[in-house]
Amino acid sequence: FTTDLTPEREYGGRGSAAGLFNRPTFVSSDGPLSIRVVDEGNRRICRLDSRLQYADELSFSDPDDPLKFGVPGGAAVDRSGNIWISDRDNNRVAVFTLVQQFDRFVGEFGYAGGGLSSPSKIVIDRQGGHLVCDVGNRRIAVYDEYGNYSRALEDPEFREPAGVAVDDDDRVWVIDRISARIFVFAPTGNRLLVVEPTLPGLRLPISSPADIAVSGDRIFISDSGNDRILVCRPLTIKG
Repeated sequence: FTTDLTPEREYGGRGSAAGLFNRPTFVSSDGPLSIRVVDEGNRRICRLDSRLQYADELSFSDPDDPLKFGVPGGAAVDRSGNIWISDRDNNRVAVFTLVQQFDRFVGEFGYAGGGLSSPSKIVIDRQGGHLVCDVGNRRIAVYDEYGNYSRALEDPEFREPAGVAVDDDDRVWVIDRISARIFVFAPTGNRLLVVEPTLPGLRLPISSPADIAVSGDRIFISDSGNDRILVCRPLTIKG
């Protein structure tokens, strides 16, 4: 889409060949020429350029060890060029180098500290914190660039925190798939705001949202239950 939300181009289609997808989920950008798409059904991360042309892919499988990796849940590239991919099946994050070679695992199955359960989307903030949607544990787990567990963003009202985003003021936005509520946290972790699914101006409330993204003064919500993308402008948030 253009900046005024006019559809500009599309790319892909169903299949397993280069440039095709099978259940694409999360999208992330690590520069103006590099867009990563989690191609869940094909167990790979596809990289497109700014015009959505296929560049290459990272296979999330190991023919010598079929159980090493499961299904990719989310992917992000850190400031060193390492690719972090959450593995929902194995409850951990796999880290690949800039040249797409497997390097190490971060986390393991667990309910406290650096443990993970069904991890999903990953985003990286400006301080190098790696925020992982730890869906099974109903929290956002945060690791440093070396994979050390740092802290967790938790809220008693989280039910299934499926999507996370960080805005220009380092506030953290979390969307909950089950309650369809939006939570906003200060960089310190204090909750600033909770937005109910019945947003002003909507005929249908948000339903089963899959993700949230922030770009400038606009919030984008993948409203999967209603088969639409919502574009919102947030109110002034104190904190």
